[in-house]
Amino acid sequence: VGSGDEAIVLYVSHYPETGEVFSPEALATRFFAKVAEIELVEVLCQSDSIFVSQLPVIRYRYNFIEKKYIFDFIRKLIDLDQNLTEEEKNKSEGLILLAKQQIATSLRYYDFFQRPIEIIPRGMHPALDFLQHRVLSPVIQFKRRVFSRFLKYFMQSQVIEHELEGFQLADKAHRIMSAALGKKRSFFENGDRPSSCDIIVYSMLTYELLHYPSSPMVKSSLEKIPNLLEFTARHDDMNMSFDSDRPRSTKIQLDFE
Repeated sequence: VGSGDEAIVLYVSHYPETGEVFSPEALATRFFAKVAEIELVEVLCQSDSIFVSQLPVIRYRYNFIEKKYIFDFIRKLIDLDQNLTEEEKNKSEGLILLAKQQIATSLRYYDFFQRPIEIIPRGMHPALDFLQHRVLSPVIQFKRRVFSRFLKYFMQSQVIEHELEGFQLADKAHRIMSAALGKKRSFFENGDRPSSCDIIVYSMLTYELLHYPSSPMVKSSLEKIPNLLEFTARHDDMNMSFDSDRPRSTKIQLDFE
């Protein structure tokens, strides 16, 4: 396709009824590729398989990059921080780490514990609704709690178990980011291009706003920090402006049986 092995191939989950399964990693990859004018081939994967649940994944040349490594890989592949000083690069690393750890950990809490449990479609029969609400849902929530404890105490993973803890983690990250941004348009002066920090933080904040609009970390934290909201809107416009003067990425759809 196009320049062959030099293209970035991005595999994302996609369903005809609801469209793409949004992820900050995919949003950031597209933004990086557009800024650097690198060819991007998107493969839309439709399936209920375990493989699709692990997306997005990047293929570049002969390497496959897992979801958890995408931010680090795309930053090394496309260096947008050449004009930054060493001090600015160190500050950038800290802000990216904040987004990847504290905000991402809060998002995992909402994905894991707040995700609705609907094994049986609602409204089929009152007895089935009762079974789901009184029996199945509590059992699954208990299994989620046990699994989270296992990750936290035996796998040494950063796991949060209560909504207040998740809110506090995200709120602290928002306030540090807000102080670092101040009244500037971007975190760092980088000409007419965003820095890698700008793109990654923008991707994480966009994910919060789009997928958790009623959560405390958005309603009681992010929505009360005007400069982060303005930053996100400004980079939305910048992202779309790159769309207008560059060819769109190629998209291919795959259906896995």
